[in-house]
Amino acid sequence: MNVTYKSTKIITLAAIFILLVYGILYLLPDNVLRLVLRSSFTTACLYSMILVCWMISVHHRIINSRLRRMFYLIAGSFIFWFVLQLLKYDLNDLWAFCRYCWYGYYIPQVLAPLCGLYAAFYLVRPDSMEIDRRWFLLLIPAFLLILLVMTNDLHQLAFSFEENFVNWGKSYRHGPVYFLIFIWMLSLTAGCLVICMMHCTILPTRRRIWIPILVCGLGTALSFAAMLDIQRFYMVPQSLCIAYIGFWESCIQIGLIPSNSGYFLVFANNAYPVLLADMQGNVVLSSSDVLTKMYEKQRMSEDISAERNHAESGDTRGEETDNLRMSSFPIHGGTVFWLDDLSAVRTLNDQQAEINKQLQEENNLLAEENALRAKQLSAQQQLALYGRVSAIIEPQLKRSLEILNSAGNEMSRADLERLCILNAYTKRISNLVLKQSEEKNASVRELYYCMQESADALCSAGIPAAAACDPEDDCLIDSIISVYSTFEQILEAALPKLESIYINIRKYKDGIKCSVMMDLSDISGYTAAASLPAPVIDENTLYYTFMLKEADEAHDEA
Repeated sequence: MNVTYKSTKIITLAAIFILLVYGILYLLPDNVLRLVLRSSFTTACLYSMILVCWMISVHHRIINSRLRRMFYLIAGSFIFWFVLQLLKYDLNDLWAFCRYCWYGYYIPQVLAPLCGLYAAFYLVRPDSMEIDRRWFLLLIPAFLLILLVMTNDLHQLAFSFEENFVNWGKSYRHGPVYFLIFIWMLSLTAGCLVICMMHCTILPTRRRIWIPILVCGLGTALSFAAMLDIQRFYMVPQSLCIAYIGFWESCIQIGLIPSNSGYFLVFANNAYPVLLADMQGNVVLSSSDVLTKMYEKQRMSEDISAERNHAESGDTRGEETDNLRMSSFPIHGGTVFWLDDLSAVRTLNDQQAEINKQLQEENNLLAEENALRAKQLSAQQQLALYGRVSAIIEPQLKRSLEILNSAGNEMSRADLERLCILNAYTKRISNLVLKQSEEKNASVRELYYCMQESADALCSAGIPAAAACDPEDDCLIDSIISVYSTFEQILEAALPKLESIYINIRKYKDGIKCSVMMDLSDISGYTAAASLPAPVIDENTLYYTFMLKEADEAHDEA
């Protein structure tokens, strides 16, 4: 619900007019109207109705919930005071009860200034910020003062009466507790005024700060006048009510206390498209015809309560038209709608999309370039690998070419057998080198397969040959290639006089060994390259032993 600035002015002026008329009629000579106005029931009802209306107005106008609760307590304490006053004057026969109703007058006189001080603290702090908890310790002396007043019959420190409370309503003296309450009211009210004045930083409001001070001073003057029996048409409760409620209402009117009563001024001077709708979806205020049309169109297409639930869910986005989007957010008493201009955002999104497209194209080019480089690198690695294979088998290829050239058109069986032996080595050593490019280790049986194929080639040439292998452990492929290459050199050196050969691969305690035993027809003519290991010679038999590097040993060495 929106309370406009004009409506609050009308309510305030109406209340002032009623109070002035009440005071003027009170001065008239005795008549029926004056008797009615002088009745406690009429006074209590009139002021209570004004306070209830003010509380309802505060509920709709004040945004700060903590400040709003303090105002409820202040107004409620005065209503409680008027009720006690009504009971005191209408139940004259119950003297003790009436006296305690009189003592109860001082409950709102103690609590109202304290609530006013807390309201001043909440006024100068953000909505989400609590006041210092140490200030709540003031509740202790407040309740002590109330307790002392309500137990006055026991100690008479607030009011002292004649014996047996004879003529207690007129014959009494003020005690120290009364003066403590009086000092309490003045000090807390003065503190409230000082806090409000010190934190009034808005220039137009500061220029009108005298208005609440004047209202408060007028109410205080009426209170003192009533206490001194100078005037009787505004009693102490009514005067203090005018002082407190008039002070806070003046603070609201001059803008010291934030309220929603000036929305129409904001909307009238606001160039930003904003719309306020109540709980039923009715438009209360709008600063843009375009937004109003969009809102009405959306309201016709769907239930406004669904829109409010949509806003309360945390998603403020709404209907979009061209480059405009209507968004909403729930507030106290309704929903606020506004228009977001999406043209700049969409321009940025288009630019971002274009940049992303260019980046994607560049990424595709880089991916293709990387793929091409990977292919080139793979080709280079393949060429390097084939070059290494060629370097290893080059001697065997040269010997094969020499055999082919020397044989001419007719090739003997011995030349064919020699070519088979060279081809077996060429094939097997090439496979090992290619396997080495993918793995570092291989089973020792790979060496066995190489030796067995060479042995099969020798057998086909009529030379007895055999190979055996027990272990299946892993070895370095480099070690297998080294042993097989050395074996091939020894074999080719001994081939002209070779009668038989036996290869045995076994695992010993000190490692895996490959033993080669070759029987020659005449060892005197055997010559091997100086780079080859020296054999153990027994008559016409040669013994060679090669150590293979196991995978675990190679890992430890690395």
